[in-house]
Amino acid sequence: MSGEIGTYQMACSMKLTQASNIRNMIKYSTEFSRIEIDINADRKTYNPAQSEKVPIGEVLVTFCIPCEGINMIDFFGEINKTLNRDSTAVRGERVR
Repeated sequence: MSGEIGTYQMACSMKLTQASNIRNMIKYSTEFSRIEIDINADRKTYNPAQSEKVPIGEVLVTFCIPCEGINMIDFFGEINKTLNRDSTAVRGERVR
């Protein structure tokens, strides 16, 4: 994670499969490819606050986002679509 000038970091927790799907969405998007994503599944490296906030079964995900040139509303919309696609696929598999 570069953390270079002109960027800011945003962290959250989610399931590893969700984080991987969001990484792929970013990787293949021309609009969001400048966003870096770090998926940290190694709980031993978390600081005490992170250990407390990241639920068991989830991983720490940190986005390094350029301050300019990224439409965050669109970015969050794409994340939402990706996560909803995941949950729909899981529900569909359970029905079978």
